[in-house]
Amino acid sequence: MSRERAGGVRVLAGVLVGVAGLVLGGCSGLELNQNAQGDGLLDMLFAPPSAEEYLTDAQDPYDADRRYRGTLKLASLSFGGEPVYVSLYAKNAEDDDASVRAAACKALGRHGGTEHGPLLAKLLRDPDSGVRLEAAKGLQRIHTPESIDALLTSTREPESLASGVTEEDPEVRAEASLALAQYRERKVIQGLIAALGDSRLAVNRNALVSLRILTGQDLGYDRGVWLEWLKDTKDPFAAAGIFQYPAYSREKWYIEYLPLVPKPPNESSSTPAGMPLSPPPPPPPAPAPQGL
Repeated sequence: MSRERAGGVRVLAGVLVGVAGLVLGGCSGLELNQNAQGDGLLDMLFAPPSAEEYLTDAQDPYDADRRYRGTLKLASLSFGGEPVYVSLYAKNAEDDDASVRAAACKALGRHGGTEHGPLLAKLLRDPDSGVRLEAAKGLQRIHTPESIDALLTSTREPESLASGVTEEDPEVRAEASLALAQYRERKVIQGLIAALGDSRLAVNRNALVSLRILTGQDLGYDRGVWLEWLKDTKDPFAAAGIFQYPAYSREKWYIEYLPLVPKPPNESSSTPAGMPLSPPPPPPPAPAPQGL
């Protein structure tokens, strides 16, 4: 074999090893199990997605790991929002296994509608913090005013001045604070002002982001300043902006410019499903009293 040909073979082998490492290292953005069966290089590069296989996995009555992986894989498909699959996500959101419930919350956030808001709000009280986190993220993408009280509860830090149910996981508190940015109610502003006093910066930051969106004001992290402004403001939502949920996005890796290599599963940020893009019209004025 000539020296040039041998060098070419080594280069090709290096490229294939690099592709294998990156693909097996995970390009999905859905945090799939790296040891999942059927995620080999040839499967991912040359085999078309098998919805039937994923559907079977998502309904496996004996293996929770298969249900978890199947649910995530179905949700990652371009046609994963078809009604038959969305119904399965809703069913798996009540699975006995926490990882399956969390995967179903992620899937419902991506493909669900307003009818799934109450289910996600219920899962904000799940015993598993991972499920609660995905439920809060899902509610960033689905507009259901019935979930406001549950989200407000999920912003309350234990050992704070708030009484009643609280949320111990700061990640959940942060994501719930962000989800509230779509609801123009005074009690939401009050809850977010309280969250500015959370002991975790991520919660403070998301609460301030939501307050900026809801009010158009940037008054910093001082709760007293916000409370004074709210007390003196007749319409705190007069300068409100439009909330858009955060979406997964990253630049291509160098290897992803090659043919057949899966591209990053980037999403576009948008408004939550069912969220009105303008405030409701004010109620008509009360009729003037008739004279005798």
